[in-house]
Amino acid sequence: MAEASLFEHIPEGDQLEIEGCEITLHDPHVKYWEEKDLWINQRLDELLDQAYDIVVITTGHKDY
Repeated sequence: MAEASLFEHIPEGDQLEIEGCEITLHDPHVKYWEEKDLWINQRLDELLDQAYDIVVITTGHKDY
């Protein structure tokens, strides 16, 4: 699996974290986000059982 440099793609995520939001990430191609020292969930089925206040989809691939 690939490592990602995602920071420049979702800078709003930092502001949401500062505001106290809990952020859950999914990417079928990325396992680890180096800048954030964060493992990324690759199993979408595990995330679909949860309730979210907002869902933001930002992607450069066609998996969604």
